Amino acid sequence: MKCRLFVVGCCIIVLSLAMIDCASHQVKIEPLIIQLGNEDAYIASKAVDRLVKIGNPAVPELIKALSVPNKGNRHHLAMKTLANIGEPVVPVLIEAMKNKDADIRQGAVLGLSHMSYNSKLVEPAIPELTNALEDQDIRQIVVNILGNIGKPAVPALIKALSSDDSSIGANAAFYLRKIGTPEAKKAVEEWQKSQR
Repeated sequence: MKCRLFVVGCCIIVLSLAMIDCASHQVKIEPLIIQLGNEDAYIASKAVDRLVKIGNPAVPELIKALSVPNKGNRHHLAMKTLANIGEPVVPVLIEAMKNKDADIRQGAVLGLSHMSYNSKLVEPAIPELTNALEDQDIRQIVVNILGNIGKPAVPALIKALSSDDSSIGANAAFYLRKIGTPEAKKAVEEWQKSQR
């Protein structure tokens, strides 16, 4: 019985500490979100570092920061922070790519771009990235992300070859050559013929 009471007491203490920790994060998060918009780059970058250390508890406030008017680089830095937090935010970034606000879409793509060094992490974004090839505000960055993803993104890169913007097609061709699958090589050859 004493052992059971001891275990229950320990659980209560742990839960209480967790709740205090969450509450203390909430108190710290709001001023840091405000600091993301600071014109002083040092203050803004320190806010990014602190928010990354807080991690998942900061995600809801970072998302809110994207829905208020941009001040300084707040939107960009909020997305950079989300990207540095990592995998749990990929669905958030994918959803933000659908936003009507071009700044938020660009921030989402930049966030994914920061993460694209780990292609497995951003692979779930391929369908939305493919749709974003039509978005003039972000499509150049999108092609770079797709290129970093590699083989799984070949169909999307092939689609990018048909862009009305020749620099998008050229960038997609660069990545397709680099990927080097037979499908990618064939698509580049056909694209080159059409450019003559």
